[in-house]
Amino acid sequence: MSAYLTPGIYLRPQPSDRKDVRLVRTDVAGFVGFTERGPLPVPGMVLGAKIKAEDLAIRLTSWKDFTTIFGGFIPFGSLAYTVRAFFDNGGTTCYVVRVANINGEKTLDHPRPASMALPGAAPNVVAKLAQDVGAGENKLVLDRAQILNDGSLVAIASEGLTELSMVIGSDDTSVILGRNTKSAHRAGDVVFQYPTAVMVKAVSPGNWGNRIRLDITPLQDGSLFNEFSLRINVDPGFYAPATKQEENYKRLTLNKNDKANERLYAPDVINQQSQLIRIDVSQPNSLSEPGLFIGDVFASSLTAGPLKAGPVYLQGGRDGLTGISALDFTGGPDQFWGLRILEEIDEVAILCSPDAVFEAPPVVPTKPPPSHAPCDPPPPKVEQTDSLAEDPTEIPSALSVKDVFNIYAMMLDQCERLRDRVAILDSPAKQNTKQVVQWRNNFNSRFGALYYPWLKVPDSPDANNDTRLVPPSGHVAGVYARIDNQFGVHHPPANAALEFVIDVADEITALQQEELNPFSVNAIRAFNGRGIRIWGARSLAGANDSDWRFIHARRLMSMIEESVFKSMQWAVFEPNDFALRRTLVHSLTVFLEQIWRQGGLKGALATEAFYVKCDDTNNPPSVLDAGQIVCQIGIAVAAPMEFIVFEISRGPSGTQVTEPED
Repeated sequence: MSAYLTPGIYLRPQPSDRKDVRLVRTDVAGFVGFTERGPLPVPGMVLGAKIKAEDLAIRLTSWKDFTTIFGGFIPFGSLAYTVRAFFDNGGTTCYVVRVANINGEKTLDHPRPASMALPGAAPNVVAKLAQDVGAGENKLVLDRAQILNDGSLVAIASEGLTELSMVIGSDDTSVILGRNTKSAHRAGDVVFQYPTAVMVKAVSPGNWGNRIRLDITPLQDGSLFNEFSLRINVDPGFYAPATKQEENYKRLTLNKNDKANERLYAPDVINQQSQLIRIDVSQPNSLSEPGLFIGDVFASSLTAGPLKAGPVYLQGGRDGLTGISALDFTGGPDQFWGLRILEEIDEVAILCSPDAVFEAPPVVPTKPPPSHAPCDPPPPKVEQTDSLAEDPTEIPSALSVKDVFNIYAMMLDQCERLRDRVAILDSPAKQNTKQVVQWRNNFNSRFGALYYPWLKVPDSPDANNDTRLVPPSGHVAGVYARIDNQFGVHHPPANAALEFVIDVADEITALQQEELNPFSVNAIRAFNGRGIRIWGARSLAGANDSDWRFIHARRLMSMIEESVFKSMQWAVFEPNDFALRRTLVHSLTVFLEQIWRQGGLKGALATEAFYVKCDDTNNPPSVLDAGQIVCQIGIAVAAPMEFIVFEISRGPSGTQVTEPED
């Protein structure tokens, strides 16, 4: 105890002894689907100290966060549209997990980051073409045993024309290039290989990286240099962002041992600051390797020849969407990707997987021209890649009905096991009301809800004001979050207007909704003068499970259980006596009374809304001797139902919350 030696006022901090129950968040959504870019797992990856679930399930708090990490809209996926709808409809926080074909048998079908090897010296002749190569092809058949490896930079010399390409695959007699040839080449043409001084890779896999342009300006004279400036741009694709994606580095060095400029060492600067690329420098160790001799130090260097021809584009990026399977969405017990990653994120309370019901558009969208302000000079003409030609893995095939069912069944299974989240399901595209009812009958769970029909939303901002159809789960998740934050999770998420929507795919009349309502399919309807609104709040609970007919009843119960579970951990190892029981009853009574006053529980009096029982009747000597304490809670949710009872048991291993299954 401190000695008080002078007159005055002293503060004595007391340890926190809060035993109240605090509400957990219910407005956080988790999305799984296709994105333009972003982190991806690798087969065999195990979560641990080096890789955490949060490294793959990225927490976002705005649409800008999404575009920074995952890019914008893509023609062959709905996830970006649904995340945009989530934020526009009131959502504030979500987690996004990117899905791609990481388990396919063919390596070239896997997602791959775009790359470019920057040369450090003159090239060497390694082979000749054994067959003619036409323009627009990416396979070279060579005249000798394979000596080119993945990541090699090669040049094909043909009648004075030289093409630089990255090798992304090879076998004994042929190589696969990271880009299609721009002109035809004949058998006998020479293939050169450049030694690599710097390897540049996009920060994440995907053909978006093929649009990364590097403008490298030497800051030294001569054919070799190790100091340079670098400008990085991303050419617009299907989605032209409002803010140009550009990074500028005025001075960088490849000399790791330059003490005067150690803060300018290129890998340290770029790998820490860039949101677009990562680089790796091959530091020479002897005079036999390409480099510049500076004083007593031999530094890695670049050769100016190929870089003087103009901007350098990364090559070989692939989305890895061809061959997508249900396993890529769901993951498994030891397969940490897709929904399995979201299982590790305790904050998630709403699950959505809009791309499970993806269908490719009948017409391949064209890329808009790069936008610029009217008063600015026209942008320089840059090389545009045809992403479909450069990346044959860009278009996913629609999953079978069985696969979609398996994905949604896994979503519901996760919700039922964890009991702290619900799933918003989408119906397959182009279904009528009868088909949707048949689809709904595949599921029977109080932890899910189904909404119909799909919605028309604005397409890419520069795509001539076109629209596209997307599943409604992102819009609905945003409404869930908005209602939770405005009124509380006990409020039904219905009769709420939708934002970021132009129209519904199918007009639902009152008569048509009579076909949907008995089967708990929630309609989204357009009302004259009132906009497009969610017109239902039912769960997928079975006909004999009427207590859970409404989705907000399930969500309220999950919130209460989760809040009690997390806030009651202090009771573990406390003396099992009357004082502990009294404290538990008091804390839970205050907590439930707060929910009742907000309208979450029905009844004119608190005693009509809930009860808390923790006395000798449910804690006989046998329970006490086992080191347990049981606290029984009954609540009357503000919905057409009677009391729902659940119990809290404290044992030696911790606190447990249980509720009856029927």
